[in-house]
Amino acid sequence: MNIELPLEIIDHILYFADASTLYQLIQVSHVLRYLSTNHLYHHHLQHASIRLWMHQPGTMAHTPIDFNQPTLASFDTVHFSFANHQPIQFNHHQPVYVDGCTIQHNNNNGSKQHYSITYQSPIMMTKGDSTTWTIEKQKQWSMSGEYEDDDHDGDHVIFKPSSSTGLSCNLHLFHPSLLTKVVQQQTLRLQERIQSNKRKQQPNKTFFAPCNNNDVKSPDKLDIATPPSKYHSPWFTSISS
Repeated sequence: MNIELPLEIIDHILYFADASTLYQLIQVSHVLRYLSTNHLYHHHLQHASIRLWMHQPGTMAHTPIDFNQPTLASFDTVHFSFANHQPIQFNHHQPVYVDGCTIQHNNNNGSKQHYSITYQSPIMMTKGDSTTWTIEKQKQWSMSGEYEDDDHDGDHVIFKPSSSTGLSCNLHLFHPSLLTKVVQQQTLRLQERIQSNKRKQQPNKTFFAPCNNNDVKSPDKLDIATPPSKYHSPWFTSISS
């Protein structure tokens, strides 16, 4: 016997669902997609924020670019507003890259969850005409804006993200299960790199036994030692995020 629940009851049930469950329900039907997306936004993404980490070759520090106040543009897209209050200044003689981001959103209990992600392949900003630029992480986020010459420093330009679009993000970028998996994978890669560097830094130690003239044998009485077994070096499997 098929029993159809009123949408009001289903909507009330989804109020208590966590973010991972809502992301799964999005794939079920158009009705559940509509209801689940609304709950995702109001309970988990409404107060979310994202920070992109930008840098240039030859510089030590990164420049953070913050975005907040997300709005649900469609079932698949969330728009964030540019939050920096100071101009973003870069040397126009060097390319500009984004090599990571930090994502923050709400848990069901009201606490904040942070995810810091490092990109294995930094993303380079692309200049359009003489005053525009774009940068995009495929299937995750995109950003565009304008730049102008810095009147106080001829070697630098000031970048301004577009106030109309800000940062456009794929809704699934904030899936907590996927974010947790990505962070775990990059933690494993970091641990493997640390262990590899430790092995490279260890000096090769050679031990010499003291020589006793009475133990020296003639060539025809030397013992033939059994060759040692093959040495198997450890190896690691690289996991790409």
